[in-house]
Amino acid sequence: MKENFIHILSKELVEDALVIMCGLPATGKSTVAKSISKEKDYKILSSDILRLEALRGEDVFDQKVASNMNKRLIVYKLMFMRAEDIITKEKKGVLLDATFIQQELRKQAASIAYKYKKPLYIIETKCSPHVAVARIKNRNRLQYESNAITEEAYFNNHKIYEPVDINDILHEFLGITIYYYSINTNARRSYDWFVEDKYAT
Repeated sequence: MKENFIHILSKELVEDALVIMCGLPATGKSTVAKSISKEKDYKILSSDILRLEALRGEDVFDQKVASNMNKRLIVYKLMFMRAEDIITKEKKGVLLDATFIQQELRKQAASIAYKYKKPLYIIETKCSPHVAVARIKNRNRLQYESNAITEEAYFNNHKIYEPVDINDILHEFLGITIYYYSINTNARRSYDWFVEDKYAT
């Protein structure tokens, strides 16, 4: 049996780091983020929560709003500002829980880690489309904070999701320390999720 992801991450993540979750909707990002925060006492900044603040007054569940990249960038901008505040004022690890579907967004996070000389951890959650869609079908707008509550939302993100490119980040931010973990979240229970691949600079 493969070792549970949190057993590995709790041993390998340092206390004072910048961590970004990365992955399609319903692949378990928030579950993994909460497990890490519990173990390492990281401050979590969730795009699902910040979206309600940044897009106040808009129907964030409307797919025209949810899929509008300009509106999504407003949420990321707020997230990055809050991350810098935590790093400079609270001096503790920060975890950014969002899809990070574009490489450019990952590079913006890397620029913060580089600026404050923090290691960057990229944790990508992956599961098969049918597993993710089945999870989404169990969501509803009254009981779930995520705005990805339809099959359409999953596949809209799937179409524009860019592969994680570690070398691209290393080339732009010379000397940055990066750790990458790919977590297989296909299993029904998070206890059975495991690190499928990892990389360290």
